[in-house]
Amino acid sequence: MLTHSVSIESFWDRDRLAMMKAKKVVVLRNGARRKFEKGFPWFQRNDVRMPEELGQGELVRIEGQDGSFLGIGMANRGARFPVKILTTEDRAIDGAFFRERLDAAWAYRAGMELESNAWRWVHGEADGLPGLIVDWFDGHVAVQVRNAGMERLKDVWAPVLAERAKSVYERSDMAGRKEEGLEDVNGQLSGDTPDRVEIFERNVKYLVPIKDGLKTGHFLDQRNSRYRFADRVKTGEKVLDLFCYTGGFSVVGAVVGAESLGVDLKYVAVETARANAIANGVDVPFVQGNAFDYVAKDAEASGPYDWVILDPPAIGKTKETRESLKWGIWKLVHDALPLLAANGKMVVCACTWQMNVDDCWEVIQLAAGDQGVRVVLEEVTLQDLDHPAVAHFPQSLYLKCLWVRRV
Repeated sequence: MLTHSVSIESFWDRDRLAMMKAKKVVVLRNGARRKFEKGFPWFQRNDVRMPEELGQGELVRIEGQDGSFLGIGMANRGARFPVKILTTEDRAIDGAFFRERLDAAWAYRAGMELESNAWRWVHGEADGLPGLIVDWFDGHVAVQVRNAGMERLKDVWAPVLAERAKSVYERSDMAGRKEEGLEDVNGQLSGDTPDRVEIFERNVKYLVPIKDGLKTGHFLDQRNSRYRFADRVKTGEKVLDLFCYTGGFSVVGAVVGAESLGVDLKYVAVETARANAIANGVDVPFVQGNAFDYVAKDAEASGPYDWVILDPPAIGKTKETRESLKWGIWKLVHDALPLLAANGKMVVCACTWQMNVDDCWEVIQLAAGDQGVRVVLEEVTLQDLDHPAVAHFPQSLYLKCLWVRRV
C-alpha cells in the first residue's frame, strides 16, 4: 500500500500545466452512439476504437465515426470499461473544470435536510466526476479514487478540495483499483486529519475512523435508514445488529431505549462502536466475530429479538459474483428468522447494483419458505439523498434495504 503527502503550494503550478486539451482520439462506434446520447458515462472495449499508444488514464477526445466531436474522457486500455466521459464540451480539464463540478455538487446538497454535519459531497458518475468519491465529515474530507483517469488528475482536483476543507485524506484501497492497474493508496493529501472525527446525525454522535475504518470511515448512505429505524424502534425492544460496523443501528437503538447487541468482524469497527456508545451515554455490548457464525451458533442465547439488522458487505459487485451475494443473504435471513420474536422485524440490506429490490425480496421469500416462516414486506429504503441515483447511470442506484415483519 502506498502512503503519501502532497504539497498544496506545488499544486498550483501543476494545475496550470494541466490546463491541456486532450490530443489523442478515441472513436465511438456507431452502435454505441445511442448509449452516449442517453448520457451513459462508460464505454466497453467493443464500443470504441482506441489509439495504439495510450497512457494509463490519459485524457482523450471522443469522436464519432463521422469525425464529429462528442466529448472529453479518460481512457485506460486495460480496464473493463476503458473509456469514461468527463464532459461533452471541448474544454480543458483543469482546476476550473473541477471547481465547477465540485461547486455544483455542493450546491445540489445545500438544500437537503440531512440533519447532520456529514454528507457525500461527490458521488462519482452521478455528479459528473467518474470514479471520484468525496465524503465531508464536519470539514474533514475523505476521498476515494476508483479509476486511472482520476488518479492521473489528482494533482488538479486535490487543491480544489483543499480550498474548502480543513483536511483531505485519501482512502483509495478498494478492490476495483486492481482492475484499473492501480495500487492501493492510503494517505494525507492536505491538512491534518484526526484519527477520529466526531459527527452527528440528529441527536446521535459518531466517531469516524477515516484513516483506518472501512471505505471512507462512515456509511453515510444508510443515514436515512438509521433515522427510520430510530422512528420505529421502541424502548425495551431487543436489537441484534449484524455487520454493525461502528454501531450505526445498534447505538441508535440504545439511544431510543432499546437493548442492542452489535456484531462485527473488524477490531477497529468494534472498538469504534464501543467508543460511539460511550459518546452517547449508552451501554451496548459489541462482539468481535463472524456474523454468519454468530447468527447460526451464538445469537439464540440472547434472543428472541424484536429487530435483526442484516447489512452485509457487498461481496458480489459483478454479475459473476452476484450468486455468491444472493446465497450469503439467503443464509443470513434463513438463520436469523427463527431468532425473531412474534411480530419481530428484520432489515435486510444489499449494497450492490447487481441485486435489485425484486432479487432481494425473492431471496427473503426463499429463506422464509425454507424455514416455514411467514413474513410481510412493510417498506423499502434506499441510499440517502446525498447519494443521488440518476436515470442515465443505473449503477448509481445500489443500496436497498427491505423491512420485513414476521407474522
